[in-house]
Amino acid sequence: KALKIDGVSPSRDTIKNGSYPIFRRLYLITKGDATGLTRDFIDFVLSDEGQKIVEEKGFVSVR
Repeated sequence: KALKIDGVSPSRDTIKNGSYPIFRRLYLITKGDATGLTRDFIDFVLSDEGQKIVEEKGFVSVR
């Protein structure tokens, strides 16, 4: 069961707007500017299709 904190339930909206305080960020880190397949992967993850997969896996999308 999800835990309310200060009366705020966790949801995509409360996580995105910052009113629910418990979350973790996931980063894609590269050494220098991403190029080639690395750039392609980052572009895919940030695309509509990639963000749909992020949501389907239970994470909150960046958009």
